[in-house]
Amino acid sequence: EGRADIVIPHEPSQRQDVYSFPFGKERLFLNVPKTHPLAKRTKGVTFSEIERYSFLLYSRIGDWEAVVRKAMPETHFIVQDNWDNFLSLTQISALPSFTSDLAVKYFGAPSGAVVLPLLEKEAEMTYYCHILQKNKRELKPFWERYL
Repeated sequence: EGRADIVIPHEPSQRQDVYSFPFGKERLFLNVPKTHPLAKRTKGVTFSEIERYSFLLYSRIGDWEAVVRKAMPETHFIVQDNWDNFLSLTQISALPSFTSDLAVKYFGAPSGAVVLPLLEKEAEMTYYCHILQKNKRELKPFWERYL
């Protein structure tokens, strides 16, 4: 609609008036307390291996919520809307939760926990940068940095 200069969704644009390019990737990880049975795993886990557990889930994880609910339809999620409460519960609870490689990179790994990658293709998202073609020249210094 022309109200934003740059939009970063997880799908490429199909519109002719939008310049779209891959911008980055994010991988979903499992966060388990060191005392959890899965903490001894070294290579990662699959959704089917962890579906039987209950999970703490932060309500504002964007598209990842749909991914985990689809991959783990039988799982009981204890949803938290408040970020501080969610973080507190991950520190004192025996329940696993989710994080991502980007969260670990920018905020660090949770203390007292083991972070394991989810191995399926669905646990990785590619993000795309969308710029209206009419603004492409003006935003060239930005998008050239990422190509």
